Amino acid sequence: MGHSNISITMRYVHPTPEHKRTAVEKLERFNAEQVFQAYERRRGSPQNPPQ
Repeated sequence: MGHSNISITMRYVHPTPEHKRTAVEKLERFNAEQVFQAYERRRGSPQNPPQ
């Protein structure tokens, strides 16, 4: 946002517990997708052909 430090930004941001919960859920889904994609890439690589 261009603020000089995070404390300035926090003056305008007031996340509710529900907003925090939703953000954590999104991060968990993203991380799970990344793990799955890494597994699929490794599983299908020429060095590790599918069994």
